[in-house]
Amino acid sequence: MKKTTRYLMLLVEVGVVISLSRGLIGALKTRDSLKDLEVEKKKLEEEKKALEERLKEVKKPDYLEYVAREELNLTKPEETLVIVDKELLEKDEGKKGVVKEKLKNWQKWRLLILGF
Repeated sequence: MKKTTRYLMLLVEVGVVISLSRGLIGALKTRDSLKDLEVEKKKLEEEKKALEERLKEVKKPDYLEYVAREELNLTKPEETLVIVDKELLEKDEGKKGVVKEKLKNWQKWRLLILGF
């Protein structure tokens, strides 16, 4: 009977150790996933802050005017849009030392549609 009691106690102890080790492993995994989630949260908060700053910039009237002029090719009622031929600009560059600029959006469209 003593042997049976010892084996039974040993079996119970092994069961308790296995159960506790499973719980410990689960807790460690949860802790690791919690750290990962905290890192992701911090990253998302930084991204949110950057997007809020960008939104402030986009809402400014100066930015709206820039987009209207450069990307949509809009002008104010009293202004006149002047289209300069690319070849003339290149000829003038050599004579006057003018720095070559990138083509504006409207120049790209003109080149695509009209071919010059």
